[in-house]
Amino acid sequence: LSSHSEGLVKEWQTLQSKQLKNGGVEITIMAVVEKAPLIQQASQLLSMIGSPRVQVIAPEPLKTELKVWLSEQGIEVGGAASLVIYAQSDVIKRGNNRQLRLSVNVRDLAGNTYGNWKNDPSFMSLPDDPYVEKDLMAVHLASESQSKALHSTLNTAFTQVVARGGLVREVLLPSNKLTQPEKLHAVLSTLGGVSDVAIDKRSDYTVASLRYKGNTGELAHALDQALATITAKTLSKITIENDFTLRYK
Repeated sequence: LSSHSEGLVKEWQTLQSKQLKNGGVEITIMAVVEKAPLIQQASQLLSMIGSPRVQVIAPEPLKTELKVWLSEQGIEVGGAASLVIYAQSDVIKRGNNRQLRLSVNVRDLAGNTYGNWKNDPSFMSLPDDPYVEKDLMAVHLASESQSKALHSTLNTAFTQVVARGGLVREVLLPSNKLTQPEKLHAVLSTLGGVSDVAIDKRSDYTVASLRYKGNTGELAHALDQALATITAKTLSKITIENDFTLRYK
């Protein structure tokens, strides 16, 4: 059983329940959901999906600013990361003066974007010189309004990772070891915390892409148990190559 919400459930109560013909139970509840606390607890929510590392790709001094903010939120920064904060800067010519265009987005390695922030280039102009880009960036980052907008976008982006059902993982299985490939999608979809399952072929492998609420080790354990019924006994134990790739041989 798994569920997710765009907010935090403050309180709830059961309104009705009924038995279904297939042996299941349908339950209707009333829930009071608060949105604001969700935005304020990005790091706690990220722990629900395995406390992923975040890679920062950005020019200085923006890179340091982003790393400091992540550290303050309790989010670890690292190279082999499931999520990436990617930032770009471009100097815009305005006569003899220069303005700066900044963009920052949060995305995963599957290409999904969770948040995007752009500054207001008209906020500041400076005369052209060899250091104008870094000077403009420092001014933008020192601005309370610009900094607040950036941090708000980052908070919302990490919240979206949780709201969408967790991080995307890829599970690679040798196609010749699948005894019942037609059941793979159904088996994976029944795992608690798993959503958005998609199946594809890549060379000699069948690749399952899915979202999972939990850490990669928990997912590996659940997969080993679930896939035993539709795979050959010679299937190897699952190998965790990194936080987002799991492989069988």
